[in-house]
Amino acid sequence: MLQKDRLILPELTSGAESIPVSLVNEVDDEKGPAHFTYLSTIKYMKSFKLVQPSFGCDCREACLAGNSNYCCIKKNGGYLPYTTHEILVCRKPMIYECGSLCPCLSNCKNRVTQTGFKVHFEVFKMKDRGWGLRSWDPIRAGTFIYEYAGEVIEETNTRQDGRDGESNEYVFQTNRVYESFKWYYETELVGEESFETTEYYDIPSLLTISSKNSGNVARFMNHSCSPNVL
Repeated sequence: MLQKDRLILPELTSGAESIPVSLVNEVDDEKGPAHFTYLSTIKYMKSFKLVQPSFGCDCREACLAGNSNYCCIKKNGGYLPYTTHEILVCRKPMIYECGSLCPCLSNCKNRVTQTGFKVHFEVFKMKDRGWGLRSWDPIRAGTFIYEYAGEVIEETNTRQDGRDGESNEYVFQTNRVYESFKWYYETELVGEESFETTEYYDIPSLLTISSKNSGNVARFMNHSCSPNVL
């Protein structure tokens, strides 16, 4: 249990998420991070032109392996990228999920990242790295954690955000890869011998997301030299 003087807010998201996120400070007297507007998904500041047209599937209930050629599963190689427990087992740099144009049900097994996070998170103050994010629950490898939410901004505003001239430390670029992309999966998750693969990928549409002024709990995840999240 948390001491009352350490708990700043029992619910940081103002009900935007299905699971409350608490805000605590066990280090000093700071009452919280700089103000930001909470968003549970990305926000487009203006219309976004797709490089390729988007099409939905023709599945009426749920997408299953072996469905017609118009099933989104076909884009993933003909099989579901997740297990029945929503564990990612598809070793691909790009995963295709069913979207708003698909008539399949909301509980389709190919709709995992759209259902929000299912882990109890806590935003907390650290001694030397500002505000961070931690989980009260153990997270199994391959589990979807959350979507990086924020405002889609122009590439030219990546450094200064185009608003107050300050450096933007909350930018996420979907088409930028700093190092080779590596998978580390436990054998029991995929039913195969353990191995390591390196994949390179290029996303044609530049999508730069800034959570400096608006975002979700993902903005509090710190960088690591030995990351365990991809």
